[in-house]
Order: sequence, then structure tokens, then C-alpha cells
Amino acid sequence: MNAADVVQLENSILRYIEEHPNAADTVDGIAAWWLNEKLTADELHQVQQALDNLLVRQRTRVRKSADGHAYYSKA
Repeated sequence: MNAADVVQLENSILRYIEEHPNAADTVDGIAAWWLNEKLTADELHQVQQALDNLLVRQRTRVRKSADGHAYYSKA
């Protein structure tokens, strides 16, 4: 994946949270349920990068659960 792929992931995530504003999930859950993809570890890293980019732009937020899992949702 390259920078254009990360931007495409960002756009897909944004579309999903616009359609499902109460959605919240982990990186793995986002890949499986929001993006409907079975991704490799490298591709999951790209999903994480897309989420990090969206966090910086305040388009998403993250909440850590008691067990340490990070849940991403619409900002």
C-alpha cells in the first residue's frame, strides 16, 4: 500500500462513520466490519495509519477500554 491507499482507507472510514455515527470499533473490527476486508498485518498497519491521520485532523476519536483496547469512533 502507498499514500494513496491510506487516503482511500481514510475516505472509506469516514463514509462508514457518516452512515453509522454511533459506530465504534478496534482496528481489527474496523478492517473486518467497516471495510469488509481480511487484511494482512502490513495492511492493518495502514488502517492504523489512516485512523491516526483522522485523529490528527479530529475526524475520529479514540477511547481506551479497561483492558487496553483502543476503540475508534466519529469525533
